Amino acid sequence: GASSSSSTSTPPPPPLVAPTEDARPQLPKSVKKLLAPTAKTKQDRARLYVFRHAPNEAPNTNLFILLHGVGDSHVPFDKLARTLKLPQTATLAIHAKTLGHKLPMENFGYAWFQEMEYEEGEMYEEEDEERVASLNEVTSKLVNMIDMLKDQYPPERIFLLGYRSGAALAMNIAAERKLGGCICVCGGSALKARTEGEERTPVIILVGDQAEAYTSEEAEEHKEKYGEEAVVHVEKDKEGDDMISKPAEIRAMMEFLASKLVRAIVMPKGTYSAASAP
Repeated sequence: GASSSSSTSTPPPPPLVAPTEDARPQLPKSVKKLLAPTAKTKQDRARLYVFRHAPNEAPNTNLFILLHGVGDSHVPFDKLARTLKLPQTATLAIHAKTLGHKLPMENFGYAWFQEMEYEEGEMYEEEDEERVASLNEVTSKLVNMIDMLKDQYPPERIFLLGYRSGAALAMNIAAERKLGGCICVCGGSALKARTEGEERTPVIILVGDQAEAYTSEEAEEHKEKYGEEAVVHVEKDKEGDDMISKPAEIRAMMEFLASKLVRAIVMPKGTYSAASAP
């Protein structure tokens, strides 16, 4: 008969946990220091990152970290995070300024890592040692941050979203730490070879079928190298490398998250109870 695992089948319900003692924790001081080492005020910090609690006073059971593309900032990604209203999910949109580097061209902003040889204006090949070293350097800073968060947000409750070069960074992090999930929009990376029996972060790569900067062929190649935890959603008749906007792309992302975001069961009368997944 027909298989029931069609794309319209309902995703499995998310795993259930008990909320932590402090159901809406702030970022730890060590993380604030890492992301905004010289910030004196909340406004200073807001220029470098924005952290928001889960919507509707819900517990911060998950943390969704957003990484922008080259030359952009965290601001539109904070806005995206607010729009998504993911249940029981705090959000953290980060600017590349502190952890990445300034682009040499005037007013071009910041990049997470070095994708091009600036003198010549040539893009590096993916395996080029300059690019790899630069990508691995910023990856280790963010992996370090994820480790600092483990008391508030265990790795299986941390989710990443990256756009273009932010997606290459996100997928590189996903290969270093097993997280709840990783969404790569118009970008990806598969530099780290898998070890025998290694379990990896689930990844979805979203790409347009007519994209040029990062093609669906590259996405498939990254999926193959990364392993069985990766899936690719190719959006039909989508030109360019724009942020996700089409209903099918958004649906693919939300379905991916629906089965992976963890839910804390909040009992009535304000008591918390441990609940285990069925």
